[in-house]
Amino acid sequence: MQVQSTAKLDVFSTTSTSFTDVTGLSVSITPSSTSNKIYIMASVPISNDTADRNCLLEVTRGDTQIYIADQSGSSRVRAGGGIHTTHGVSQTQENQYANIMFLDSPSSSSSLTYKIKALTKSGTMFIGRTGDSTDNDNRASFPSSITVMEIKG
Repeated sequence: MQVQSTAKLDVFSTTSTSFTDVTGLSVSITPSSTSNKIYIMASVPISNDTADRNCLLEVTRGDTQIYIADQSGSSRVRAGGGIHTTHGVSQTQENQYANIMFLDSPSSSSSLTYKIKALTKSGTMFIGRTGDSTDNDNRASFPSSITVMEIKG
């Protein structure tokens, strides 16, 4: 059994309204058996420069969605995690962690790459810092990580 992990210490930003790879937030693992499962854990600090906005995540194996909600309603965006920033101007100063935990059954003994993808429906989404552009000692930067653990099947 094995564990692989990637820590992302820099900031990522996107204005994409469709899921896009979060640079540096992926990890690869090669299961020792096709019957083994992969436990995925991700911790992602999210903010937006605009209040009252969706900032959403999904987990993929390669480019295949593996952890995303079923459709609920006709207009809701399907996601595997994320936040909705609270309403009000000062909320762009906050940062919230989205934590994802999921057990994947890839039925593979080939190398697998798990990725975090992100989108926002408006504004600029940030991973790793607060949403406002103020640079002072009342603001902070935050690390992200994705860890995968092989579990005997």
